[in-house]
Amino acid sequence: FGATDIGRVRQQNQDAFGFPADGSVLVVADGMGGYDFGDIASGHAVEAVLNFMADGTAWEGLMAEAGPGAVLLQAAYYAHEQLTAEAATDPLRRK
Repeated sequence: FGATDIGRVRQQNQDAFGFPADGSVLVVADGMGGYDFGDIASGHAVEAVLNFMADGTAWEGLMAEAGPGAVLLQAAYYAHEQLTAEAATDPLRRK
């Protein structure tokens, strides 16, 4: 179970969260507080991290070599790459 709240200042809730059915990881993306497409970016960031974690071949070796912190860092890099590539396809999302 999870929930987000718009708070007292913003007009739009840009936060997102997600987790796989096995509950092995919880991903939270805090929105950018009023930036255009922040809600889309946070949702896509959560999706990208979950996709990365679902592909064990992408991180099992790293886990054995460097531990869970390195895996989470690599998942964040992966999400950043995905969002950057997506933003490059739409001029409005490059801000």
